[in-house]
Amino acid sequence: MWYDESTSELKVYTNNNWITITQGEVPAVVRSKMLYDSSNQAKPILEFVVDTNVVAIISSHNKFSPKNDIVIPDTNPVQYYYQKFPLIFKGITLNNENFNDNENNYKYNGIASSAYYADLAERYHADKKIDSGYLVKVGGVNEITMTESKSDSVFGIVSRNPGLELNANAGDNDTHPFVALIGKVLCKFIGEIKKGDFVMASDIPGVGCKYYSEYPQSAIIGVSLENKINTEIDDLKIVIKKSL
Repeated sequence: MWYDESTSELKVYTNNNWITITQGEVPAVVRSKMLYDSSNQAKPILEFVVDTNVVAIISSHNKFSPKNDIVIPDTNPVQYYYQKFPLIFKGITLNNENFNDNENNYKYNGIASSAYYADLAERYHADKKIDSGYLVKVGGVNEITMTESKSDSVFGIVSRNPGLELNANAGDNDTHPFVALIGKVLCKFIGEIKKGDFVMASDIPGVGCKYYSEYPQSAIIGVSLENKINTEIDDLKIVIKKSL
């Protein structure tokens, strides 16, 4: 037997090979180890292994890429972490070896799920950094830009804490903010409004206002969930309800 201090693994020599000791009827184990990132910094992780396949990794670090010469133990032919996990995120990251094969890729499957926050959001390429709460439309030099006038058709609102993050690896919040498309969010709003009134863009970039009937219904982005009696720019809780 051999205890590998570099990986904190206990191994046994059999059939001319060193095999990591596992428990149970099938070769499955959860193991802790240091995984080095592309800048050679050590990151402590937990990995879930079934039949030598690392199915998932749990990390407490911000996203990182594994160093490209780190071999996954007990694999023959040799496999590398960077091939299976091009990016490892804070939380649980599933093996992504079949990223172009939707049917056979690793997925989370369950009967029900829940989220801490209340909106579904997707990353879109903005023409500049846009803070949370501001209204955006399709346009600008990239995909989205802030609204500019009451006549704008509002595409969505930059989310503060998405409940569900789509296209999460497209970029970061500076270049690709999460735009809330469904659900309850806070938006930048000027003027007074009553609970239940419709919200649209104002003539102030990225700021909403009460909907006026002389504008098309396509200008509506949502419905106010609270009363606002001051006339200053402030956060307003709305539910996105996009008109056709």
